[in-house]
Amino acid sequence: MRRPMDSLVRTLWFLAKHGMFLMLAAVAACLVWTALYFALLLWAVITDSGVGGPLAWPAGLVACVLGCAAFGLGVAIPACAVAAVFRSRLRWPRMVEIPISFLAACALWLGWACVFHGGIPDPLEFLVSLLWMPLPLGTWWWLTEGPGAMWDALRRWKAAH
Repeated sequence: MRRPMDSLVRTLWFLAKHGMFLMLAAVAACLVWTALYFALLLWAVITDSGVGGPLAWPAGLVACVLGCAAFGLGVAIPACAVAAVFRSRLRWPRMVEIPISFLAACALWLGWACVFHGGIPDPLEFLVSLLWMPLPLGTWWWLTEGPGAMWDALRRWKAAH
């Protein structure tokens, strides 16, 4: 049986990793938006088009931060937490977290879709919305949990040989 302090340290480490990645993802999204905004502004000047309103850039920054926060806090972090707890309780290899976190993210996505649609969404629309999920969730998982999973796989491989 694990000691309570070990569980607390693991939980705090998990929250620190995911919290830091959430902030880095928001900063990266804001940087990409800023570069895109100024490229579009330059394009508007070159083509003698309208440059748009003065609130476009700050509104885009707010959208980037809110989008990252919504995905991170509403889908990615809870899905990774479910996978980590499930894997830890059963003492499976860490790579098992990949399909578990994806299934948990799909369930969370369905829950959020039901909340925002006021009921069960159209199945085809929901499946289409799931098509984009593997890229951000996979990136999230590999950057936060991947190094530990690779270390665990190497440790298990060495123990077997």
